[in-house]
Amino acid sequence: MRRTPCAATFIIVMLVSPLSAQQRLGSPEYRGFLRSLDVSAARWQSEIETFHVEDLTVSFSLGKRIDEQKQLALKNIALMRETIHSQLAHDQLSNDINLDGSLQDVSNMLSGIVSIMPDREESVSWSRKFVKLNDEIGPLELSLRKQVLAYADKLQTQAERCQR
Repeated sequence: MRRTPCAATFIIVMLVSPLSAQQRLGSPEYRGFLRSLDVSAARWQSEIETFHVEDLTVSFSLGKRIDEQKQLALKNIALMRETIHSQLAHDQLSNDINLDGSLQDVSNMLSGIVSIMPDREESVSWSRKFVKLNDEIGPLELSLRKQVLAYADKLQTQAERCQR
């Protein structure tokens, strides 16, 4: 008798939260999302690498701060790409959480660069490029966060089911 309410609860939870049912780890759509994210990350990495702080007319200390932000963004992108490959090989919630954090970090680094760039002609085009990259990251981060939360909800539902 206990299994019927438990099964009914599980089905109701899956129907009420369609995100959980649709975006489970390992689904073809999610794997496609990860591959697309990897392609985007490779492009971001390439674009950021073409940015040379030494071409800006800035003080040494400001140039150093900008370059530190750039290097941190590149390191986070490299970490993100490694995590994507790991996730494609073996689905783990911790990889999704790491990806979400890396996307946030890259976004913060790009915002940091834009916020300290001088308002000169030579840096305005780079600021625009970084804002555009940041605009691409936002929706991807939101999609990934929904994936993480949906998977966490699914695990919690399964755990609650096991406790009964």
